[in-house]
Amino acid sequence: MVFSRFFRPRLSSPMRGNDSVERFNHILMIANRIYETNKAGLPDLVRALMRPLESELILAVVERGQDAAQAVSIFDFFFDGLDNHLFLHGEFRGIEMPADQFPLELGSDVILPCPWDVERYIASISWIGGDKTASHSPSRLRESRWRQDLNHSICLWLPWRIAFVSGGNHSIAAGILASDGVVVPDRVYDMGFLLDDISCDGNVFLEQVSGLPIAPIKDVRRAAVFEIGRLLRPPATQD
Repeated sequence: MVFSRFFRPRLSSPMRGNDSVERFNHILMIANRIYETNKAGLPDLVRALMRPLESELILAVVERGQDAAQAVSIFDFFFDGLDNHLFLHGEFRGIEMPADQFPLELGSDVILPCPWDVERYIASISWIGGDKTASHSPSRLRESRWRQDLNHSICLWLPWRIAFVSGGNHSIAAGILASDGVVVPDRVYDMGFLLDDISCDGNVFLEQVSGLPIAPIKDVRRAAVFEIGRLLRPPATQD
């Protein structure tokens, strides 16, 4: 089944077991109910679905040490082999948008840094974000409030508003945890073409035209977020 903004299953009894397709269907049912009630609430649902991934990335170095986690890659974020659909004749298919129109709030937007160095992590969490200098060490001259720096590199994908971090992982993680700071991504792309080409039925990703399977889902939440993108897209304009 291809889910769209017109998908509206009825509210059912509590789910039995942990079947991934059933979970997927239930998430999409909730998404459509939110869409019908107030579309402005959908980004909050996306944030709820992505928050555990964000937390796991930020906590990996704390729980497991140096280089514990692998950074999230845009090339296989939704499914393995996604990179095969991102380029046409060697050109990236995303439509570039003006980055200054899409500032990101570190305390609320979905931003996926991957801190990897223990010492950098300790220093960043200890001193960056909020008013840590004044509260702990008045003699320390540096300002602790978070600010964007040249080493911060972020790519934002629309319509999901998911930000992938490739530089400044430790300080961005500190800003997220302190809910302090606004960052302007250096690249913003409308990736709606993926929704035109591909759909997901909760079991596999499919080619929209042929209906042939492309790849199995590897994460129910990411698969559901992919389909929620249809609800997040602005309505098609009429000529």
